Amino acid sequence: MTDAAYRAFIKDELSKLKAYDALRPAGHPYPFHQHVVRVAKSMKELALAMNMHPSRAEMLYDASLLHDAGKRLLPIEIWDIEGKPDEKTKKLRRQHTTLGVTIVDDTFGTDAHTPFLDLLRDLMAHHHEAMDGTGWLHMTGDQLSPEARMLCICDAFDGYSVWRPHYGHRDITPTAVLKRMAVEKQGQFDHDILDIFSKVKYAAV
Repeated sequence: MTDAAYRAFIKDELSKLKAYDALRPAGHPYPFHQHVVRVAKSMKELALAMNMHPSRAEMLYDASLLHDAGKRLLPIEIWDIEGKPDEKTKKLRRQHTTLGVTIVDDTFGTDAHTPFLDLLRDLMAHHHEAMDGTGWLHMTGDQLSPEARMLCICDAFDGYSVWRPHYGHRDITPTAVLKRMAVEKQGQFDHDILDIFSKVKYAAV
């Protein structure tokens, strides 16, 4: 499989996610096709700060662009509801992780394994896990790749940084979000990676 094929796939999926966003209520604060770009940029910055090779950082950027591709396969009305979502809605939303892997398998085949496709499946499937095993699939930190642990942080940071109605008066500045991740959400994230990520974000403020 060529890089051109992967780039065409990424472009097509981003286009589909943008079209899906266009069907959501006007004025909603959290377009997914914009979220994935911000997260991908954070992943690349974090990878470079962790002294990963630039080519690996670039691959992480490309793969992270598609981490939420499975969302477009879910009923659109589950995203922009009033108030905090209940457990049933949360579980339905989390299915986008496995649905994303299904998109990859349906496009390239379940037997297709390359460094990029394997990374893509990993990031799609595991970006809602937690170090303490309280995530979607109840995997613990020792079962998660470093790249998946990185994406758990980058994805959550962006999610906590965009105001939603149920946030009320919550402080969503970078400093407050990073503190919440380190203190209120301790046990969820890899502390060493979060420390590096925090330094990257503080430097950008």
